[in-house]
Amino acid sequence: MRTEIAALLLASLASTGALAQTSPDSNPLLGTWTLNVAKSSIDYAPLPRDESRTYRAAPNDGMIFSVEGTDGAGASYAYGSTAAVDGREYPMPGTGTRNGGDAVSWTLVDPRTVHAVVMRMGDVVNRVVLAVSNDGMVLTITENGTGPDGSPTHGVRVYDRR
Repeated sequence: MRTEIAALLLASLASTGALAQTSPDSNPLLGTWTLNVAKSSIDYAPLPRDESRTYRAAPNDGMIFSVEGTDGAGASYAYGSTAAVDGREYPMPGTGTRNGGDAVSWTLVDPRTVHAVVMRMGDVVNRVVLAVSNDGMVLTITENGTGPDGSPTHGVRVYDRR
């Protein structure tokens, strides 16, 4: 499955052109982040055993992100997207997405904060704030959504820069 996600992301890149010349200095979210399980909490399931998120620059101030991990039950998951940070909806293929999401939109709040909206079949299922610490070493993701059964979900995940 991870190979399929990588192929989808690469195909998306090929259709959008070369990578933008954006660096972690101009976009502190860029890089690879590892879930700090001890500092994270979610109220709708066991925390993942491990998770890695990678954000890379894409054309037109966009980003390519990929997520890989092992959920609390031991099942692997992988998903990602290539999206501009423009508030428009972009496909998010893969398995194990939060609340079953199949699309994402991103909006820049400030240089260290991005708002994301995760949708499933056009309905909002998660609202997410991604915030990078002032020193650029910690990513905190706060999410509020609706689970597949209609119940509210909330989580705060803390990631360390790798």
